[in-house]
Amino acid sequence: MKKFLFSLFLLLITLAIQSTLANYVMFKDVQLNLILLVVISISLIFGEFSGIIFGFFAGIFSDFLFGHILGLFAFVNMSCGFISLKVRRLFPSSHYIIPSFITIIITEIWIFLTYLISYFLGKQSISGNLISNMIYQPLINGLIILIIHPVIKKTSSLLKL
Repeated sequence: MKKFLFSLFLLLITLAIQSTLANYVMFKDVQLNLILLVVISISLIFGEFSGIIFGFFAGIFSDFLFGHILGLFAFVNMSCGFISLKVRRLFPSSHYIIPSFITIIITEIWIFLTYLISYFLGKQSISGNLISNMIYQPLINGLIILIIHPVIKKTSSLLKL
């Protein structure tokens, strides 16, 4: 129950920050994707099932707030929550750089899936240049996770989740 309430609180805070402050933080026309970073972090900390469920609900809320195809972000975030733990099992070390590496891989997958699904549905999902997004967004997310992941991990350990 505590894990659910913590995840819900984290989701609401992340959505609030993503919908307000993250719109102003851009580098090379690439917007920060805090929701994906929190999905990856929750998946790495709490496990596969929590990552999938959290990714789905984070995606549904993202679809309502930011998306134009209902279910796109829900499917992609849920898939990324699942894949992040599978990738994590390849690198069993608890070194702080591993979440960054996993985030770079998952961000590439997120961009690819979002563009692919949007293309087949006849929509453009992410504004901006695809090449710019494929290069800069994973690097930015990989750096930001170095801040976000330890904070979430420490908070969850303090709450004994």
